[in-house]
Amino acid sequence: MNWRDVRAREGFDYRIGFISQGVDNEMVLGVYRSAFKELGLNAEIIEIEPDAPEFDEAVHQLKDSGFRAAAVGNPHKVLAARIGEKFFMARESVGVANALMFETDIYARNTEVTALINTIAPFEPGKALVMGTGQVARSVCMALFQAGWKIRSWNRNAMKTRVLQTTFKRYGEIELATSADPSGCRLAVNATPVGAKAGEMPPLVWNHVVPKTVICDLVIRRVPTELLRAAALRGLKTIGGRELMVEQAALAIEWWTGSDAPREAMKASLIAR
Repeated sequence: MNWRDVRAREGFDYRIGFISQGVDNEMVLGVYRSAFKELGLNAEIIEIEPDAPEFDEAVHQLKDSGFRAAAVGNPHKVLAARIGEKFFMARESVGVANALMFETDIYARNTEVTALINTIAPFEPGKALVMGTGQVARSVCMALFQAGWKIRSWNRNAMKTRVLQTTFKRYGEIELATSADPSGCRLAVNATPVGAKAGEMPPLVWNHVVPKTVICDLVIRRVPTELLRAAALRGLKTIGGRELMVEQAALAIEWWTGSDAPREAMKASLIAR
C-alpha cells in the first residue's frame, strides 16, 4: 500500500504498519500475522515502503490514522531512532530502532539487542568474532557487551572498525582483526549483508574454527545461508537470521500488546512457507 493512501478505519483491535525495503517482507509479515491470530486479536497489518525522505511523513500518517505501532526494517532503522520522541530502554538504542509505538508521543525501541541476548543466553560468555561494522553490528556489539562477552571485530575497511571501537569505548575494548579469524572465539557472528544472495559467504577462516564454536548469521533467507550450512556440515551449533527475527518480532509484540508472544506459532509460520 502507498503510505499516502492510509486512512483511519474502525473494527480492529490493533493496526500495525510494517515499514521496510529490500527484504522478504511476506515472510516477516507472516510471522507478525500468525502471532496476532494466535493471540486472538483482530489485527490489520499493512506494508508500506516509503523512500527515506518520506519516512517521517509516512510514520505520522500511520499515527494520525489510528495505528498502534510500526515494525521497521532496513534501510529505515536509523530514521526510526531519530523520529522517536522517547526511547524505550535507551541504552540499547545504539542509534537504531526496529519498532515504534504510537501514544501521545512516538516511542522507539531496538529489540535486536534483547533478542540476541536472549538467544545466546545458553552459551557461556567468551570471545566473539563480529564480522561487519554497520547498523546490525552495533546492535550485536551492544548485546555481546551486556551479556559479558569480549569482542573481536573484522571489516574489510579497517577505518570503520576503528569507528566501532570508539563508539563502544565506554562498554569495553574491541579487538581489531585484519581477517575474519575466529581463533580463540566461542562465537562468530555475520553482521554483514553477505549471504543474502545464493552462493555468497563471508570469508570466515574455517581452519581456525574450533569444535563447539557457535556460528550466527543475521542474514534472513527462506533457506539456511551458505555460512549456516557450512557450519552445520562441521557439526557446529548455528543461530540463523530467521530465529533472531522471530525473537525480535516477539519482543515488539509483547511491548505493543502487554501479552506474551506465541513464539512457537510464529516459528511454525516460517516452516509453513
